[in-house]
Amino acid sequence: MQKLFSKRLYTTWVRYFKLSRFVFNDHAILALFILLGAGLMAYRNIWMTAPQVWWSQLIVMLLSLGTLYLFKKPASFVLPADPVFLLADEPSLNKLFKAATTYSMVFNGVLQALMALLFWPMYFRLFTTNLWLIILASLVLVAVKMWIVWRIAQSNTQWPNPGGANLKNWRQVEQLEAQRRGSVDGFFNMFIDIPGQRQRIKQHKWLEASLFKLKVLRTGDLLTTAFVRRPEFINTWLRLTVIGFALSFFVGGWLRLALLVLLMYLLILQLVPLANLYDRVVFKQLYPMTAATWRKKFVQAMRVWIGITTGLYMVGVLLTGTDPLMMRLISLIVLAIAGYLLLFLYADYMIKDTQKRGKNRALKK
Repeated sequence: MQKLFSKRLYTTWVRYFKLSRFVFNDHAILALFILLGAGLMAYRNIWMTAPQVWWSQLIVMLLSLGTLYLFKKPASFVLPADPVFLLADEPSLNKLFKAATTYSMVFNGVLQALMALLFWPMYFRLFTTNLWLIILASLVLVAVKMWIVWRIAQSNTQWPNPGGANLKNWRQVEQLEAQRRGSVDGFFNMFIDIPGQRQRIKQHKWLEASLFKLKVLRTGDLLTTAFVRRPEFINTWLRLTVIGFALSFFVGGWLRLALLVLLMYLLILQLVPLANLYDRVVFKQLYPMTAATWRKKFVQAMRVWIGITTGLYMVGVLLTGTDPLMMRLISLIVLAIAGYLLLFLYADYMIKDTQKRGKNRALKK
């Protein structure tokens, strides 16, 4: 059973490394390095200006404790067939589960240690300069995270109404493992199409009702509906918008302008696949709509959301008083031009190129 665990662990990580080659390409690595540099500079500015008062200490403590909520799902590596074919040998299935739980505790504990390490500069500034006390506090956080992972793993095996029987719910364990794998695959599916990955659709009734009243969403608007209901699009838009708005308060000058334009570029890259979302649906071919009209529909659907992002970036630039007036005016003009060019020209070119390559592949077949 140890060989089975090792094989599944090895297969899982090999698959993730293969998928990561398509995600972390040259453009993504360059963007990540730029964002990392900006994040470190923003962290440095916060560290230098953080006042040594009770409320700043409380914020750092709450953020440190909040990291315990991240990366706490345990892996079990139990596949759908295991509860059927391995149930007769339940001790071996228990060994697989225990090995996976130990791996999850160690792996998530290492991630917790790295997150605790990020808070060390703030600990030194706001609390104490004693290195051993900070190491002890970090080890306590790691121990608590490992206990949380172990506790969740044990609760995943329990029946809703056990009735005193000492039986484990292996079907529930398998379903939760499928959900965990699906959440990881969902990250990769934001960048590439993973075969067999089911797309999640979540209806937001209050949001869609509001969009109908504002005439942003209309009957038959497939692209806006898909954007709102599919988490890989709406969550990406919300995430990059909030990150750019927050960065505008901690970074200034030309670096802030470059970062905001870069985030807009990354946002467009993530939204372009929306235009080709229905290419594999046969009923799309019944729409009396040309490829050029479909590209125009995409621009019309996305201009409101890109406009909101650009507007919030501009508000962040105006609210910061560290830059001179001329620099802020230049930033506003560049952001407006970048938003227009990226949506109306670059996105149209990318979609047109994708449509052309799709036709070429169809002709070859």
